[in-house]
Amino acid sequence: MIVEKYCRLRHTVAAHAPRMAKDYCTLRLLLQAWDRALRSQRDVWECAVKGVDLRAAGLTATELRSLVTIGFVQHAVERTRAGAERRVFGRPGVRLDHPRTCVVLTETGALVARALAPEAVLQKAPRPFYDIKRGELWLGRQLVKRFKQSAPEQRTILSTFQKLHWPARIDDPLPSRLHGQPAKLRLRDAIKRLNQHQVHVLIGFRGDGSGRGIVWELASARNR
Repeated sequence: MIVEKYCRLRHTVAAHAPRMAKDYCTLRLLLQAWDRALRSQRDVWECAVKGVDLRAAGLTATELRSLVTIGFVQHAVERTRAGAERRVFGRPGVRLDHPRTCVVLTETGALVARALAPEAVLQKAPRPFYDIKRGELWLGRQLVKRFKQSAPEQRTILSTFQKLHWPARIDDPLPSRLHGQPAKLRLRDAIKRLNQHQVHVLIGFRGDGSGRGIVWELASARNR
């Protein structure tokens, strides 16, 4: 029976790997919610992810509907009242397009997402794109940040990442000293500003611990 279940899981992963890899940034949010429920021994619906948060992370209504159809997720409309100790939901499977719809993984969806996770994260995770001329930072179809002012330090950092095809880390590309401000302090301030005023909070930046490098990561990874 165990061997049979393992074979079915391998078949499911193989059949849906391209789709799961494409949607993995959003599925990872659902997997994190599933794991939080397990760790705290709560019902998975207590950690359900809001549909609006999934859409903000890049999952379209069509893609979500496909995940429902193949049995990887289920959805329900949240009816929790203010001050309630527990979250309350309507009957699962009703009103996918409702503004208060929330989503959870099914057991199959959680198994497949976890089985695919190493490959999806290492090989299929989307890379940011910085439009140097427009001063716009994108992740997939989602605008992360748009510069309306000069912001030379931030633009220099993003331009360097873009020219190097977004490695996990880059050396500090800023001038060693400007207007008497120490390099480490200027880098720290630039990183802080990069993380502020994002249209969609999908990318995070941080120092590498040495004061001489910058690391980027998906915001969902930072919150794990």
